Amino acid sequence: ALPLPDGSGHQEQAISSFGEPLQLYQQGLSALQQNKLSGITVLLPQQEEIVHAFENTNQLLQKELSAVFSLPQLPEEELSQKVASGDCSIALVPLSPKSSEGSEFLQQILGLCSLPSTSSLKALEDTTLSASQRKDYTLSAEQEVLQQAGIVPVWFEQRSFLTKSGWSGIIYSPFGPRLNLRNATFQ
Repeated sequence: ALPLPDGSGHQEQAISSFGEPLQLYQQGLSALQQNKLSGITVLLPQQEEIVHAFENTNQLLQKELSAVFSLPQLPEEELSQKVASGDCSIALVPLSPKSSEGSEFLQQILGLCSLPSTSSLKALEDTTLSASQRKDYTLSAEQEVLQQAGIVPVWFEQRSFLTKSGWSGIIYSPFGPRLNLRNATFQ
């Protein structure tokens, strides 16, 4: 849920319920005339904390759904190219907003997926909109992007970890342990 122009939030409205996940999964398999998912590849960035997070999710999917995924890791640039070209079924892509403007982040998502701007995002370019109109268009744009881009936000974090210049190899993870200093070096 993006922060709205008036500073309010709307997490409860951000993603509507699609129904019971296990039931939807079983309905989907039935429609495909299959009894389990197989041959699915999930592209992951070469980032240890993201790979670790998805490996845990993957174990749960194997246990609960009997779904087995292959998990190749790619450099971030190559991963972005595959996503933009549509050369993947599922990809876990780290995104960082380039500004605090929610509409720019939504446009970044569409750009990653090589999709055109939505009507609501275009409307947000109008600098004469009232705060109420900006809020309404932002909510609409968020829903349009979720429908067009086929994305599912996995996690969001507002924390930062800063180090003195010269440190490298420090891994800061939202999943714990928070800091991994195993490969840390200082020059």
